[in-house]
Amino acid sequence: MFRRAFCTVVLATVILTCAAAPAAAREARPSQAVHTGSATAVTFTPRLTMVRYARAVSVSGFLTSDGDPVAGATVTLRETRGGVTRDGGTAVTNGQGLYQTTVSPRFNASWHAEAAGVSSASVVIQVRPRVTLALSHTQSGARLTEIFSGAVA
Repeated sequence: MFRRAFCTVVLATVILTCAAAPAAAREARPSQAVHTGSATAVTFTPRLTMVRYARAVSVSGFLTSDGDPVAGATVTLRETRGGVTRDGGTAVTNGQGLYQTTVSPRFNASWHAEAAGVSSASVVIQVRPRVTLALSHTQSGARLTEIFSGAVA
């Protein structure tokens, strides 16, 4: 009985240590706009920079031109991983130039927004793996065998 409880505590500690991230790493910092020779700027800010596998994260930002908000513009979100850039969705700005949507990252990747010919600074969104674990045991006479099984996605 002691051995089973000890194994469970040790395994839970290992899983929590590996899966936990410092609070500072999970909180997003607003990105800075990148100007490319024009007075138009777009920002990209994810709510979290570390998410669990297959979970959506809210992202938002602003589109401005000469300091004034741009309403009704389409903002394209892009994911870059391994040198390959993929579309991650689109959003439309409101009257204050704000766009909001969600993305569902499946891998660690850099994300940025593009609109009106300009790009925001890239922000890395990390994805924690989903870990499942099950414990079962069999007893043959005085011998107790503990079996751990699980998966990482």
